[in-house]
Amino acid sequence: LASGLLEELLPGPVTVISWTKSSSDLPNCINPGRRLLGVRVPNSCFVRAVARQYGHALALTSANQSGDRSTVDVTEFLEIWDDCTLIFDGGKIPSSGLGSTIVNLSVPGKYSIQRR
Repeated sequence: LASGLLEELLPGPVTVISWTKSSSDLPNCINPGRRLLGVRVPNSCFVRAVARQYGHALALTSANQSGDRSTVDVTEFLEIWDDCTLIFDGGKIPSSGLGSTIVNLSVPGKYSIQRR
């Protein structure tokens, strides 16, 4: 990656797709049989503070298994992530139907916009 590229994109409404180091880096339920992973760092001081304190990635309400729709309510989130340790319920999220911009960085030296 070009120096400073991730700092330019994140935090914000961008999901970056890249390879995991190995298929064992993540629980199988997140991306079954795949090594590509989408990562987003939200522009929310609260969420980033929780992630720093926790020391691991967080599954947020927009988290979904590949191909499924994003969740907007904690009850939907629980159906997908029944093994979460902690859940913050801020109420139902108003959804515009627009997702984040997806930037694919999985090919060294290249990028592609998968969704705007």
